[in-house]
Amino acid sequence: MWAKEKEYLHPLPEKKFEACRLVSCQVNKTSLITVETNQYSVPCSYVGQAVWAKCLSIM
Repeated sequence: MWAKEKEYLHPLPEKKFEACRLVSCQVNKTSLITVETNQYSVPCSYVGQAVWAKCLSIM
């Protein structure tokens, strides 16, 4: 059965799938971003800029 089914399967993608969620954030004047209910510090050079936070899926 496996040999017969294998003929119909597609090859794996070349790029790895990243199981994460991207969240758009604004860096505040104290160099922090808020993701859901948590705050994270970022480099001071990002103050006032929009950044993306990558939230990994943990099961």
